[in-house]
Amino acid sequence: MKLYLNDILYALSFALDSVEHELVGVSGYHAQRVAYLAVKMAGEAGLSATELIDLAACAVLHDNALTEYLHSERKNGRDAWSGKGAVSLGAHCEMGERNVSCLPFYPRVKDVLLYHHERVDGHGPFGKTAQETPVFAQLIHLTDQLDAAFNLNQLDSGGYRRILDYLHKGSGSLFEPAWVEVFSRAFDDQELAGLGGDINGLLKKTLPRLPVDYDDRDIRGLAAMFARITDYKSPFTSRHSQDIAEKARRMAQNYGYDQEQQTKLYLAGRCMISVNW
Repeated sequence: MKLYLNDILYALSFALDSVEHELVGVSGYHAQRVAYLAVKMAGEAGLSATELIDLAACAVLHDNALTEYLHSERKNGRDAWSGKGAVSLGAHCEMGERNVSCLPFYPRVKDVLLYHHERVDGHGPFGKTAQETPVFAQLIHLTDQLDAAFNLNQLDSGGYRRILDYLHKGSGSLFEPAWVEVFSRAFDDQELAGLGGDINGLLKKTLPRLPVDYDDRDIRGLAAMFARITDYKSPFTSRHSQDIAEKARRMAQNYGYDQEQQTKLYLAGRCMISVNW
């Protein structure tokens, strides 16, 4: 079954961004801007088309477990809703890594979400230095920090210079110096000013679109990721969507549908709660 997997992940990330905007004030399309910035930098550095696609997928999912983390803290009587300073970065990274571990391409991006808040000087949540942190994690860390700090969807005329100053001050402590230099080559002030427009259009224009043939096991893994992200709200939603998916697949089998049609119906049933959530 051929899929443009990233298109599905972009839709999911938009839903997550919308929830996080309500809960913690994250600006709209945050994940897509992080993905666009990271992909542009990686392209400037000469990464391959497959690497760019994998990087974009990780970037749009980098905060996939933030809402889950906030809910878990609330259930345990801790207030992580009041501000960013109350958030345990390591905990939400661990949850996010767990959620994406069933994706078909996960072996290629292992530890990217887990370590995307690491500082290059080793003072991040897990104490990892640049040498111990995946390149994708370094790129997502830098671009995530920029979008959070500078509200890139409406950057003012002096914003570009402030961003460069911020990056150079953090070079060697927060950020890998080589990536700071790549950023300055990949972006100018006009490029950054355009981030308040059609960010999805910019991302799709920058990113290669390569359909990939996924088998039934891969599709089940994708569906499982959707379920994991929604499980924290209620165990019922996971059981219900699993039952619907299995019944839809068996009905399709009974009616003589081919394997691809059976898989499509399974995926639709498994993700139904995620879409309606």
